[in-house]
Amino acid sequence: MALRSRAHDQLVERVVARLPELPQPWSIEDFIDRLGSVRGRPILVWPYAMTSCLTGMWYPDTAVDHIFVTKAATGRYRDAVILHEACHVILKHGIDTCYDANLDILIRHSNLLEERIAEDFAITVLNVADQRAYLRGRSQLAQSFGARYA
Repeated sequence: MALRSRAHDQLVERVVARLPELPQPWSIEDFIDRLGSVRGRPILVWPYAMTSCLTGMWYPDTAVDHIFVTKAATGRYRDAVILHEACHVILKHGIDTCYDANLDILIRHSNLLEERIAEDFAITVLNVADQRAYLRGRSQLAQSFGARYA
């Protein structure tokens, strides 16, 4: 079975298209705040010292969604981890949970397809944010130095 299909790509495109407007300039914190506002449910991001291969994790409680991201993640990698978990929040992935005694936490398990969708979502959002920043920069160059720089 293929990990990607046209239906998979269309799902990612539909989810990205329904997002609140991406902040310009890009800021993962502003994006998460906007997403929480649109959903009517806050999303809090917490740095966490992960002791396993986990880089991020989503935990919904009764009133707030929590995204935990490894303290080792910085910059665009951190943004990608948070966006990956945000996709799980949006699509309500990973219904099953289990207790991890090493981490002293409940872990939500998702299937391979959910993980692939979340990865593609994160990459797509970052690509759209990068493209908008590039176009904004070209527009600013054109305004400052003329049309040949556009």
